[in-house]
Amino acid sequence: MVFLGGEWMIRIVTLTGASGSGKSTIIKGVLSGIPRLVELVRSTTTRLKRPSDLDGEYEYISRPKFDAWEKNGVFLWTVEMVGVGDEKYGTLKTLVDFILNNPKGKIGLMLLKPEAVLTLKSYTEAKLGQQASTKIDSIFINSPPTGILRERMLKRGDSEKSVERRLEECKDWDHIAHTSRTPAGERTINHFIDNHEGRENLAVAHVILRILELRRHV
Repeated sequence: MVFLGGEWMIRIVTLTGASGSGKSTIIKGVLSGIPRLVELVRSTTTRLKRPSDLDGEYEYISRPKFDAWEKNGVFLWTVEMVGVGDEKYGTLKTLVDFILNNPKGKIGLMLLKPEAVLTLKSYTEAKLGQQASTKIDSIFINSPPTGILRERMLKRGDSEKSVERRLEECKDWDHIAHTSRTPAGERTINHFIDNHEGRENLAVAHVILRILELRRHV
């Protein structure tokens, strides 16, 4: 893949990792490290704004409005956080389409579950055919050893029950990330990195270098 005429052929970079992998810290580092090249792809949610939310990370709307939009098929995917306020999240198709078709704009960054990466790539394949593989690059943060992951979750205040559930989720995510393929046969995840304890800056640098590399080739 080549960077020609001021245009980025890769349009979206996804970052995926199970709970406790440090993906939020990494994406904040990338946004502050190369702000002229990347931007968050905005999600839509029914929950209220939190102090920890990044500028432009979410569009906040009412539940009735969200449900109406969902019924009309405007979202590429939606997720309902059952038991956590029952709030809903979604990504607008029009927003994804705009980024895919705007080669001179910034690269869009998305924090996604492995299943959502597969949905995004499948959607892109259906719209763009063979060009789809040149539009999206996906990065997965490998889960750290179970002991480290458990310690991270407990340190941030997760309950024992929640920790055990999330550790099982990590195994599922890792399996999906390493085995899943799109309908056209492309690997769902293109690139894997580690984020070891106390070395988050290296993980941030790794992702930044990956994005810079995409200016030239894949």
